[in-house]
Parts: sequence; C-alpha cells; structure tokens
Amino acid sequence: MEFRVTGEGVRVFILDSGIDAEHPDLAPNLNTSLSTSFVPGEDYNVQPGAFFNHGSHVAGIIAAADGGGKVIGVAPKAEIVAVKVLSEYTGSGDFSWLMQALVYAADNDADVINMSLGAIFYRNGFYYDEFGELQKDPTNEIQALIVALQRAVDYAYKKGVVIVASAGNDGVNLDGLGSVITIPAEMNNIITVSASAPHGWAYDTSVNLDEIASYSNTGRSLVDIAGPGGDFTLYPDPNYKYDMVLSTGSEAYYFAAGTSMASPHVAGVAALIIAKNAGNITNHEVEKQLIKTADKLDGNGKSVSFGKGRVNAYRAVTE
Repeated sequence: MEFRVTGEGVRVFILDSGIDAEHPDLAPNLNTSLSTSFVPGEDYNVQPGAFFNHGSHVAGIIAAADGGGKVIGVAPKAEIVAVKVLSEYTGSGDFSWLMQALVYAADNDADVINMSLGAIFYRNGFYYDEFGELQKDPTNEIQALIVALQRAVDYAYKKGVVIVASAGNDGVNLDGLGSVITIPAEMNNIITVSASAPHGWAYDTSVNLDEIASYSNTGRSLVDIAGPGGDFTLYPDPNYKYDMVLSTGSEAYYFAAGTSMASPHVAGVAALIIAKNAGNITNHEVEKQLIKTADKLDGNGKSVSFGKGRVNAYRAVTE
C-alpha cells in the first residue's frame, strides 16, 4: 500500500515579500481570505509580470501543488497564507510589520510560520550609517527591538506554532560573537536553519549534496538544523544554476540560493510531521522529531555548520 503524507490540513504562514496569487503552482493551496499585507501601499498579491519574487519562491518550496505546474513543494497539499512584511520592490521591511504578522498568524490558527528574512545588529546599539561610519544609538532602540520581537515570537509559540527562520547569508560563524545578534534567527523558540548545497552537480550527479553553502551563517549557538539552500560558487559557469534551488516566481520559475531557500524546506517538513499526526502534536514535539530524524552530516553532536543535521522528509514521517 502506498504511504503518502502531503501536509493536507496544515496551515503555513509565509512572512515574506508577498506572492503571485494566480501562479498555477501556488493558487491551489493559497488561502486568499487570510493572506494580507502589513507593507503600506502594497498588496500581498504582487504586481503582474514575470520576475523573481522572493515570497513566491519560498512559498513554492513549501507547498507548490502537485500537478499545478512545473514544480512540487515539500508539503504539496498544505494550506499557505501569504503575509507581506517585506516590500516586493526593495526587499526590505520594518520590524513592526514582522511583529504584527507574527501575532496575526498566531491569532489565525497558524500551524507553521516561515521567516526567510533577518538582519544583524550590534547588541550595544552601535551601527554603521550610510557613510560607513560607526555610530551609537543613544536611545537603546536595538535592545527594545530585541525585547519586543521576542515577545511577538513567544506569543506565537505559546499558541502552539512551529516557527522556522533562516540563519542568514553573511557567511559568518556566530559562535563567540556575543557583540552581535542576528534576528529573528537568534530569538528563543525559533528553529534556525543553515543551508547545505552541492558543488558542480551539473557535471557529476554523484557529488556531495551537503556541503555547507558558501554564504550560510553557522555556529553551534545559532543553527538548529540545516536544509537544502543551493549555492552559486560555479558562477559564471553557465551551469552554476543547477547547484541552486528551482521554485516558483511571479508568473514563471527561477533558480535561487540562500538560507531563505533552506528554511522553507524545514517548514515544509514540519507541516508533513503535523499532518502525519493529524495535528495532535505540540510544536516542541515537532522540533524534536525534525532533529531526531535529521541526517547527521558532521558527527553525532551539534555541528557548527549543520546543527543537529540536515532535515530528512522521509525519515521525519516514517520513524
């Protein structure tokens, strides 16, 4: 008898740069009633045209529908809700929008939240201005931001939501760097994901698929688990894109690489675990199952690069 878990019945909120609501791979699973935007002047449904859209790419990795088009998501029958917290034009956003979105998702029965976004700050309030000069924030806004964002994350977590975030693309080992913090990745109650990738897959399909991606942030203090994120180290070789991740964009399909692509792989597997258990599982238990069934790539302890291992969808729903 065929055994198949598709994520059906699970609601995943994607806090990102909006979505192509008409894309054939995304429309079948998109909840248009709950999808919304916290970016002033921008709709959650992105502008028409064929272009790369970060939120659509992330959404396709999680739940591109089976048979909808050219790709299939990790959890192809999960329900997705697009919540725009980043401008589709600039790629940036306000942390107040993110905090509102976390509360909104928690209040609307989110099972999983994915946040493929983040920023690094100095904990002591120092920052670089537009001229590259180091400045001190006299109002301690950084500490206030950290406290406020943690409260929003905790609110969602206490409502039972599995919260997944990308580790960041700065290529930094955060161990021992107590003077800086990357948020939301370093918040409590978040599953933080680094990126693995192949190198030269187009020329040799037997290559290791689990090198640490060249750009991925790492550190035992930061990373809980890894996911496929792709890489671009062969550029400008014309086949460099085949080391990347193919997913949906606006009205088309695009290759991309980043911890932004790794995080939705883990969020999709979390949706599979919840579906396998018919929703009768806590967010803490979902995290335990993700970690227990991850492939240990770098010893049996907690790896600097991969945390507790690279996520394994099959093992997550069969063991």
